[in-house]
Amino acid sequence: MPVRTILVPSWPGCDEPDRRLDAALAVARRVGAHIEVLFVRVDSALLAAALPGAGAVAEGLAERVERDNQWAARDARSRFEAWRERHRVPGELEDGMARSTFARWSERVGLPAQVVVHKGRLSDLVVLDFPEPLASGLDRVLDAALFETERPVLLVPPVQAADDDPLRSVTIAWNGSLEATRAGAALLRAARDQGASLLVMGAFTHGRTAGVVLGGVTGHVLRDPPSFPVLMAH
Repeated sequence: MPVRTILVPSWPGCDEPDRRLDAALAVARRVGAHIEVLFVRVDSALLAAALPGAGAVAEGLAERVERDNQWAARDARSRFEAWRERHRVPGELEDGMARSTFARWSERVGLPAQVVVHKGRLSDLVVLDFPEPLASGLDRVLDAALFETERPVLLVPPVQAADDDPLRSVTIAWNGSLEATRAGAALLRAARDQGASLLVMGAFTHGRTAGVVLGGVTGHVLRDPPSFPVLMAH
């Protein structure tokens, strides 16, 4: 499937997006894609409605959340524009060239996981940070992106070589056997030894009766992220 639209989501409290944007730009320039930067504003009315009871407390909370939303959105937009200017990335399609690379901003109101699923299904690739730390299972947004969008997810590590091209040297993990589920650490060692700039692998679970229970390799890679991006697809 050709990559034409790369989704880079963010929301209040999310880590700074520069690493995600850098990785998305490296891919976009190689394949002629454009970047959709999506900021999800928390639905303050929905949050207030979830509180027991109603009245002044819920109303005050909704107003405070909305103020925080507005501040976070302005700050994120400012950072995005600074990044775009620093990398000389156009904000819209130029000269009618369908394969030109540009990055545009959009905002939505809702729950981050739900919005990412909706927008992710309309995109070709979703770019997220590795969850940090992974306390109990998979972060809800990552879970939704991996298992509900039917799109590949590019996970960006917390530390990566500057200006490294993710497509410079791609390592593909291809084995669905039982033995492979026991080889999480060996897989990462092999990728590092080969000087990989990107690891491509499947994302597997052991069932979803009580939320996501990750497969052996998937869970290991998420708990111990490498210094290069990982492209996962379910």
